[in-house]
Amino acid sequence: MNTKNSTSSLRVAIAALLTLVWLVSHASALTVEYCSTENTGSDNSQGADTYQSNGNCDNACTEYAFAIVFGSNCYCSNYAPGTSVATSLCDTPCPGYPDDKCGNTGSGYYGYIQRSVKPSGTMGASSQAAATTTAVSTWHIPLHAFLALSPADV
Repeated sequence: MNTKNSTSSLRVAIAALLTLVWLVSHASALTVEYCSTENTGSDNSQGADTYQSNGNCDNACTEYAFAIVFGSNCYCSNYAPGTSVATSLCDTPCPGYPDDKCGNTGSGYYGYIQRSVKPSGTMGASSQAAATTTAVSTWHIPLHAFLALSPADV
């Protein structure tokens, strides 16, 4: 009977350990996908939190495409930033979990954590980029003509 209790306790302990490992690996999977001076969620602040982390902000933005972190602040948005810099520049440790990065408050960079919700588009793109996109999207090239193009033609 003692052996049964020991085996049962061991199974419970193993299950708890596996659950903890899964939770930690899931939380660390939340990384900054974009780093930008633009905050496309400025009108949807979730407020400041002394214990801010990527996971905390992600949990607050369940209905959105992006959880945006900036120091202790969290914003939600369905739009990607129009311009961005290397994600390595979003290197300010989050106050609630220093292994996470919460943008870069000193340089004014917002960290965008992409969620499973499909983005609605991009906000803040320069007018030149928008004009280029519009011009490219109106081209109608027959397939045989496209296949005949060389890299020098493009």
